[in-house]
Amino acid sequence: MLPQLFADRLDPHPHVHALVTEGAFDDEGRFHSLKFDPQLEREALNRLFARKVMNALVKDKKLSEEFRDEILEWDYTGFSVDTSVRINKGEYSRLRRLVRYMARPAISLERVTYDATTGRVNVLSTKKFDGRRTVVAGYDALTFLALLSLQVPLKGTHMVRYFGALNQGTPDAIRPKGAFCHSRISVQK
Repeated sequence: MLPQLFADRLDPHPHVHALVTEGAFDDEGRFHSLKFDPQLEREALNRLFARKVMNALVKDKKLSEEFRDEILEWDYTGFSVDTSVRINKGEYSRLRRLVRYMARPAISLERVTYDATTGRVNVLSTKKFDGRRTVVAGYDALTFLALLSLQVPLKGTHMVRYFGALNQGTPDAIRPKGAFCHSRISVQK
């Protein structure tokens, strides 16, 4: 799981990327598929995610129970779960691409232009249209640096979280063969 704080224009947009299996491992390391389709259950997953986040905010005294309950009654709570990307067994290049997308930095040099005469920084789109990137935002240099500095995690902050079979606390006996955790990202073959 990777928290990200930015959108395409480098503007604040806190969200989480998670790579989730459609099943679980038993104590012997065998994988068992879940008997549900995440595409069909997306709304239920969305409600569950919203409730879990809201409950955590109430527990941390960042939100009152009453306001949590009010938000959870709204048609659009601001929470969403995207289940559109599915990686099947053996699709290693797609998995690598997805992990790279999840762990990408806030900005890359190929998406930034600077005009020294005006002091303006243009941020280009992540996607190309007709082979070109379009300008999605323009900032004065100090505003750009301020937005960029918001993306730097505090010292000692761990941005990647591992759960389940890849968690560092999982005994090696039940971790899937060939998988290792928390020191680097790898793809099993």
